[in-house]
Amino acid sequence: MGSSVLFRLHLWTLFDTALANPLEVFKMATLNGSQAAVSVLGPVGRYANYTFGHMLWLVFLGVLIAWIAVPLALTWRIFRNAEVG
Repeated sequence: MGSSVLFRLHLWTLFDTALANPLEVFKMATLNGSQAAVSVLGPVGRYANYTFGHMLWLVFLGVLIAWIAVPLALTWRIFRNAEVG
């Protein structure tokens, strides 16, 4: 939080930074799926809830799927032609 004040980051920048961390995405998705509101996360949670509304779970799901699919695809591409031995 201190760095966001120091660098004067906007809410969407903080939200994008949080989406770059899969653990943070899981935490936000868990809060979004429970009875607690995402606004528990502060201004960034309120921004996400206001911007995406009921479709916020799709954003979280898409990011988590990307965190699985992209490394898997890159690994497959690197090792598909590699010789063993």
